[in-house]
Amino acid sequence: MPNAELARLQALMVKAAITGSALPGIDRNLDFPDLAAHRQSAEKYVSSENLEIPHELGVLADVLPQDGIAQKAVELGPFPFLRFQPPSQSGDRIGLSLQLMTGFDDVEPLALGAMVATFEKRGDGWIAVEPTHVLAY
Repeated sequence: MPNAELARLQALMVKAAITGSALPGIDRNLDFPDLAAHRQSAEKYVSSENLEIPHELGVLADVLPQDGIAQKAVELGPFPFLRFQPPSQSGDRIGLSLQLMTGFDDVEPLALGAMVATFEKRGDGWIAVEPTHVLAY
């Protein structure tokens, strides 16, 4: 998959997480309780870990380098951020997992939940297909 297409799918996932919007092809929002609390945060952060092209996120969120999360927690205290797992690809399908994490200054980040989406190539674009779901830890 070309980097630009993966970056566009990641941006769709981040937008769905931050705004509560649905993914193309799915008639429902992917949501869990901690994600709603994250939406109320004034600042939105995404880890650069496994993020294909950070500038594709535009104004949706500030991108933090993986090694900057603890430093941001020193500044803010524990804070929520989003982090992608490595994508998986099988034929014309790609799977993305976007985790909601809490960053700390003195311990490893804690996972709170995840949005998991499977995208399929249809014509010139991509749509989300089942299985697409959320996990709350």
